[in-house]
Amino acid sequence: MDIIITHHPILTPELRTRWLELWQISQDAHPFNHPAWFNAAPMDDRLAERRILFVSKAGQDILVCAFTESRRCFSLLESPYLEKSAMVVGTDVTPSDWAGIVRHLLSRYDRVLLQEVPQPFSEGLASMALPGWRVSVPSSISPYFHVDQPALSAKRRHEFRRYTRKLYKEHGPIDFELLRLQPEHLADMTGIERRSSKPKRGRSAFDHPEYQQFMRQVIEHFDGMCWIGMMRLQGRCVAHYAAVTADNRMVGLHMAFDQTLYRYSPGGVLIYNLLPMCEQMGIDIFDFGRGVSVLKTKFCGDKAELRNFEYFFRKNIRGTVAWFRTKMLWSGISAGRRLRAWDHRRLNLILDRFSIKR
Repeated sequence: MDIIITHHPILTPELRTRWLELWQISQDAHPFNHPAWFNAAPMDDRLAERRILFVSKAGQDILVCAFTESRRCFSLLESPYLEKSAMVVGTDVTPSDWAGIVRHLLSRYDRVLLQEVPQPFSEGLASMALPGWRVSVPSSISPYFHVDQPALSAKRRHEFRRYTRKLYKEHGPIDFELLRLQPEHLADMTGIERRSSKPKRGRSAFDHPEYQQFMRQVIEHFDGMCWIGMMRLQGRCVAHYAAVTADNRMVGLHMAFDQTLYRYSPGGVLIYNLLPMCEQMGIDIFDFGRGVSVLKTKFCGDKAELRNFEYFFRKNIRGTVAWFRTKMLWSGISAGRRLRAWDHRRLNLILDRFSIKR
């Protein structure tokens, strides 16, 4: 069955409604392919030419994505803060549909980049004879766990309870809350981040005015979907975890804790004490978002969603040169990743063996 592909320069109310209807039935729906993402993403020169692409079949939308176009290159729209591509895929997309979409795009562009493509979709692409050159490489790992089944041993659970008691005993009354994220919480988040280790590592987001504005946009456009978990000692905020909820999934946006409390594992203590509140809200999946760390693997074990970069190049001079450069670039990146690779679960075991706090 033929597919119909249309390009739109602006997101009209009618298009937003269609996008949201597809999002509500997609098996890969998450906050960052919600239509609110398109409005929250900050504008800059690179995003000035952003567009929306709709793909329909038999009168029904099957794929929507936001993208930019420049110098005969198609690239899914992404944000420097949310880090997820704005592509939502329905349940009726077949491998032949993917082939038709790629064929259409390569008829208009020399290079096509699809960021953050879920691996099942990549497998569908791999089964098709697609036009042009193709490069597929892993792009991200997003650890997650079921709220009622974190990968925590009995020893680890006891440790978090013990840290909670020690914080109360040594630093006064301790409180945990899960609240709707509001603009007034940004001041507390900024203060916590400035007392964390992030400034020393050059990862302090709230020092940039544009990030403050971005968070305000997120709160406004993801109306009712933004939450913040707070840990207070004697009424003073010392740790936070901000997230966006979609359906039964909570996806992390920003986390920080006071570095002076490092020996109590405040990040882990906060998340552990938030889990009963998440269950009461009906949250099933706790998604840390992109990137792995020792803390994340404590709760997630091996559970993680994998996504790919999918590159396609037209078989002309410009496309072939871009394909070669991309292959060389990712060969270098892969070599660097192998040199830096750490098995976080093994690292946890080593740190536990020597009773090293983190």
